[in-house]
Amino acid sequence: MKPQATAFSLLSFLLIFASACSFNSEQVTEADYQRAERFLSSHTNDLVYGSISGENWTEDDRLIYRHSVKDGTEFMVADPESGTAEQAFDHEQLAATLSDIIDEDAEPLDLPFRSFSFSEDGNSITFSLNGTEYTCELANYTCAENGDAAGRNWNESVSPDGTKAVFIRDHNLYMRNLETGNVTQLTSDGREDFGYATNNAGWTKRDAPVVLWSPD
Repeated sequence: MKPQATAFSLLSFLLIFASACSFNSEQVTEADYQRAERFLSSHTNDLVYGSISGENWTEDDRLIYRHSVKDGTEFMVADPESGTAEQAFDHEQLAATLSDIIDEDAEPLDLPFRSFSFSEDGNSITFSLNGTEYTCELANYTCAENGDAAGRNWNESVSPDGTKAVFIRDHNLYMRNLETGNVTQLTSDGREDFGYATNNAGWTKRDAPVVLWSPD
């Protein structure tokens, strides 16, 4: 093949390749990205409901679980023996009580805890909120603070040796001794939009802190 023909073929290939790249780049617009973003889980999760999570069996063989509904999540209790399932408590009354405790509006279908336990007589529930354990009477929905929670909470990061856990409260980082329940404040200058160890980037967000534990 003559050098002129080779050069012409190479030039033609480069022009076609450049045109294809230019064509493809022109087709991907901001509107395309926005349309694709609508299919991410952060936008589609609210469209799917009826799922269950957080299953936990009680001492009397009933099942406690979270049930996703159109407007949020409700806590349910199912009795396999009778074949019934119902809300574990009055979500609206409990939300009204918790609003006073946390000094902000608590939504009935977005309560600020992920799990709870019934008392032996079934007349009260106990749960952890921001590192503090509460017991609420189901007869009148009054809640009492029990002190620092001793168990592991869903919004905490536990140390590798299982003796400590850190969590976020009021934009600051706290550490809790899982053996004694004592809480130590680690930071004090956190504020809204500038909190410590917050997971506020990316498509998935959670309340647990973003931390790494040192080997020792």
